[in-house]
Amino acid sequence: MRNPLAQVPTWTYGPIIIALGAGIPIVGKHLGLTFNPLATGLVAAATFALVIGASVVWWRRLDEAAKEAHKFAWYWGASIGMAAAAVGFVALFSHDGALLTAGWNGRSTPQDFVELGVIGVLVPQITGYIVAWVGWWISKR
Repeated sequence: MRNPLAQVPTWTYGPIIIALGAGIPIVGKHLGLTFNPLATGLVAAATFALVIGASVVWWRRLDEAAKEAHKFAWYWGASIGMAAAAVGFVALFSHDGALLTAGWNGRSTPQDFVELGVIGVLVPQITGYIVAWVGWWISKR
């Protein structure tokens, strides 16, 4: 029996993965699962498992050139983005974090700083990845 996912065009995996990643937590919230830390963890684990599974199927269907573009972009683009984030964090946390707390007016919480750390690393990495991925394809045309 043939895999039904093999009939789906490769470009549709991106929207499917995004829908899974966003949809499962939204459904969990509407079912009231986000008030219980254990249930929230289970919803997050289910989300990650489905997204990783869909990503594996997507990866296996890519041709060799597309795989090389993604590997190049992840290694070089995300590495340079992470280095840029590290420079930003050094600047923010130097001088006892005065620059970091200047805009918060004393209203910051530890959760704010965790969120800033996650976003502060992911955004430069994803930006670097996109720039490197586009540059890879431009250089091969």
